[in-house]
Amino acid sequence: MIYSFTFRRVRASDVFISPDQIPLLSRPVRVGAPGFTFIRDKRDNPVETTRGNYTTFDAAVASRFFGSEADFSRVLLQNSTYQAFGKNRAEGKQYVFARSTRIGIENPFSNTIIVEPGQEAPSCPPDPPPGTECQTVIPLPERFFSGGGNSHRGFGLNQAGPRDPVTGFPLGGSALFINNLELRFPTVMVPVLQDNIGFVVFHDMGNVFTRPQDMTRSLFRWHQSNPDLCTHQDTASQS
Repeated sequence: MIYSFTFRRVRASDVFISPDQIPLLSRPVRVGAPGFTFIRDKRDNPVETTRGNYTTFDAAVASRFFGSEADFSRVLLQNSTYQAFGKNRAEGKQYVFARSTRIGIENPFSNTIIVEPGQEAPSCPPDPPPGTECQTVIPLPERFFSGGGNSHRGFGLNQAGPRDPVTGFPLGGSALFINNLELRFPTVMVPVLQDNIGFVVFHDMGNVFTRPQDMTRSLFRWHQSNPDLCTHQDTASQS
């Protein structure tokens, strides 16, 4: 178990999103959050795992009380299991079925809100009058992102989830659900590389969602709710 307090100042650079969001999402952000992490590792080998399980639970609360510019709570849970099978096979030559599930939720509170992609984000005047309470959003670097070789291999790095409707730039979200399934084959002998190469059949499922409510509504949906947006001229050509 790990107890921590995180204070960081984050600057997002090279951000290409709609002009009305640039002042909010690209400016330096302070985040202060006490956190708690629980790790339970029952794997036989952290690198070449063939059996066992691995569980992590991470929770934190960012608040103005701790010097943060936004108020939100964050929970991320991951559970992975590994099972080897194949009769009469030597150790290291077995098939391995691996599963990993990640669920993350961020909930804003106080004056922090969630805005939809393309919706004008709240702004605060440079010198607000005393007593003025300005609305904020969860900072861009603190949101959930997915996509790439270590999460959802159906997308490029950090390309899954909500996007700016004008530029197609990923905006991240406040909810995450990713489920990875892998069937790992025994290593094979090849020239030069010897037996240091193997093959995997995998299936990745999940996405990043703007709001936690969107995740619960979409878990059992097999079709895009708005397929016309996928081929919209403004976003279809974005990489």
